[in-house]
Amino acid sequence: MDQDHVRQVELTVMELAAKQVGVPVTNLTRATHFRDDLNFDSLDFVDLTMGLEESFGLSISDADAEPLQTVRAVVDYVVARTRSAAAPA
Repeated sequence: MDQDHVRQVELTVMELAAKQVGVPVTNLTRATHFRDDLNFDSLDFVDLTMGLEESFGLSISDADAEPLQTVRAVVDYVVARTRSAAAPA
């Protein structure tokens, strides 16, 4: 796994989430839970999903987005989707 890619995805996810609720990105870790730690509501989740789609060129279905409750889960999801999209055919 390309650690630079993983780190870039992680930074982007953390920046989007931190900006969404107005906290410093340094307050977030891979274990940060959006609802429990950042008090995300449903609109925050929608905005985060839209930001992820724009940042990574993805289309994230509601069914895919629902279980993405932590920074780690989002990073793993984006890395898997972007790695498979970039893999040679």
